[in-house]
Amino acid sequence: SEGDLVSSGGSILKNKLGMKVASDCVTILDEGVVKGGYFIPYDDEGVPKGRTIVVENGVLKRFLTSRKAAIELSMEPTGNGRCQDFENIPIVRQTNFYMLPGDAKFEELLEDVEFGIYIKGRGATGGQVDPGMGTFTFSVGPSYMIRKGELAEMVKGVVISGFILDVLREVDRVSSDLHVSTSVFGGCGKSAQTVKVGDGGPHIRVRRMTVGGG
Repeated sequence: SEGDLVSSGGSILKNKLGMKVASDCVTILDEGVVKGGYFIPYDDEGVPKGRTIVVENGVLKRFLTSRKAAIELSMEPTGNGRCQDFENIPIVRQTNFYMLPGDAKFEELLEDVEFGIYIKGRGATGGQVDPGMGTFTFSVGPSYMIRKGELAEMVKGVVISGFILDVLREVDRVSSDLHVSTSVFGGCGKSAQTVKVGDGGPHIRVRRMTVGGG
């Protein structure tokens, strides 16, 4: 979703603006001020950072932009020009990036799952995203098996991976809870710069995804 990667051809989202990239129940935002996240009312280029709807009901609506990326894409800047410190030039970075909640209760996400896994996420030890290929790999924290609609035994060493857009298209239920928090990794790296990024969202149910052990 970062516009500089799109303009340079380094994002799987290039030429997908206005296209369906996720299921209908997926809406994803980038917002400078949100409960639980970082307080980023302006970016490092002085542009106000409000709410940017990136994906709405599964449709790609907007890219995140700095002043430079906005010119390259013929768009308005979204307040996402950020830098690690004054010695670096601002580049496009997320602020607080999260999915909007839906209307389901957490228990409703479990009730018709015959066999699955509840991935808690927090406590993750690291991961990697390749924007150009559209792939991800993450080691996640202690999780729980789901058996006949109920949480069962704890499992550790879980690794998830796959194609980002494939996973987003497999989301079929979104809970009504919302939790946004600051980065568990101490920051997010790009182009030799690290900045603070908040993330989170509600519980979601994914029909299928690659899950392994580390």
